Amino acid sequence: MQTRSKRLADRSEGIRDFGDAPRRAIFVQAQQSAACMAIMISVGSARWLLRARDLAGSDTLPFTQEY
Repeated sequence: MQTRSKRLADRSEGIRDFGDAPRRAIFVQAQQSAACMAIMISVGSARWLLRARDLAGSDTLPFTQEY
């Protein structure tokens, strides 16, 4: 059994959009957060590799998968 508000939302695009707005905003924030984390990880990895190169004094880095 549907509630009255659910039936109204089903018939009204404006009400449906109003109810969907917070969900869309949270979804967009989650996407932005994931993108920022991916960039931060990439930058951090690059910085770590450059530091390792400087410490090794060589362009060859003998790393295994453990690192």
